[in-house]
Amino acid sequence: MCDLTPHFETCNPFVESAKEFEVFQKRLARNELRGLLGHALAAPVCPDDEAMDYLSTQFLCRMIADLKFDGVIYASSQYRPKRLPSGPRREDDALNYLLFDPEAAQQEGPAETFQIEATSYEFSPHKVQHRSPTHSGK
Repeated sequence: MCDLTPHFETCNPFVESAKEFEVFQKRLARNELRGLLGHALAAPVCPDDEAMDYLSTQFLCRMIADLKFDGVIYASSQYRPKRLPSGPRREDDALNYLLFDPEAAQQEGPAETFQIEATSYEFSPHKVQHRSPTHSGK
């Protein structure tokens, strides 16, 4: 699985050798790339922008599949914990698992089903940004 969650490799810039600093730079670059890609997948999609936003994430997932990953793990846009994204994942992290071949997945342990007893919603004002039409100058 290609893990694009916001829990990154430890990077320590305080190293003693050029080789260790090179390792630091590589980890830092991987963390930055993972952060950008994970953010792109987890971003909520507005109805008006749906086709274009989904096209870019579909392209990203196709590239990951072509690299022979079984799928992608990324943070949910529906739930964001109010803490810094560091260290190992925790049980309260809300994650999405995208499997490129669900038939290849194997269940571990008994399956559980849940009945939703209640839901609640919180609302706040949302400022909508309108795009201005582009002009070709003709």
